Amino acid sequence: AGAAIAHALAQRGAAPIVIGAGAKPADGASGNPLGLVTPRFDRGGGPVAALLLASFLYATRFYQRRAPQAILSQGVEMAPSGEDGAARWRDLLADPPLDSAHWRPGAEDGEGFAVEGLAIDPRAAIAALLGAVETRLGRPVAAIVRQADTYVCRDALGFEIASGDALVLAGGAGLAALARFAGLARDLRLELSRGQVSWARAPNEAGQSARSGGSYLGHTGQDWVFGASFARAATDHMPDLSEADHADNRQKLARLAPGIAAAIAERPLEGRASLRCASPDRLPIIDLAAPRFGICGALGARGLTFAPLAGEIIADLLDGAAPIVLADALARVSLQRFAAAPA
Repeated sequence: AGAAIAHALAQRGAAPIVIGAGAKPADGASGNPLGLVTPRFDRGGGPVAALLLASFLYATRFYQRRAPQAILSQGVEMAPSGEDGAARWRDLLADPPLDSAHWRPGAEDGEGFAVEGLAIDPRAAIAALLGAVETRLGRPVAAIVRQADTYVCRDALGFEIASGDALVLAGGAGLAALARFAGLARDLRLELSRGQVSWARAPNEAGQSARSGGSYLGHTGQDWVFGASFARAATDHMPDLSEADHADNRQKLARLAPGIAAAIAERPLEGRASLRCASPDRLPIIDLAAPRFGICGALGARGLTFAPLAGEIIADLLDGAAPIVLADALARVSLQRFAAAPA
């Protein structure tokens, strides 16, 4: 999200500075070798459904225009998952949320969708978006102070890392800590979960599309990447790799794509573990906490899909421009929704 926000601001003529605790970009959840851009459908209609669909449609065009080198493949098969999965997909097929330019019925038993989603390399996407943006990496923020109309970020020794007339927090799993450093008293009610992806070196001989349904699968050109595991996390420390999670990912792959699971059953696995950050209602936070002070996070497992539109929204809000989405949709991703919700 931080890269998308910085890119949106740079496109408007601003000179953003991206601060990162890690020594390189994409050291958090965005550092996996592959991720999917897929829709999340809400059959309830209304502003939430519109926002979710707009995020997907905007993201696919965004990566095609702004980071085409990051696209690994186009088209994602979305398979039914869960006890009510088949019924839910049949309902969607009876009243498609996308026109025929963006979806077609799935190949397996006539259930599910094949959508014009993307498999992308998040690291390559972030590199493309930050190409002309100044970065200050390996500089963990320990304090954020406001001096007149300037926000100043300092390190643990009190030295200034960067300052500017606007501040946006987009720290992923570290968002709550950054909000405290900035003096935000409101509880963001963020939930952290551990996720591990696995990959094995094997060719994609049949030209299998990326696939999603309870888990996901895609090919980088060299490796099959699949997962991800899910477990609640008690801290925001980056987790270590787990053999148990590798085994869990193999089981999920066997349900999602049995043929590929069998083909790589004896191959050694590599992997990467990171943290997801989500809100209680599983919608992102995209809002201003104060004038010129933006917050963007809680993108959950759909950061690649939410981030491009979120970047435009934050840039609009900072500029005082009319947001790219309607007010009733913005209300669903605002900080104020937590004040009205029971704890």
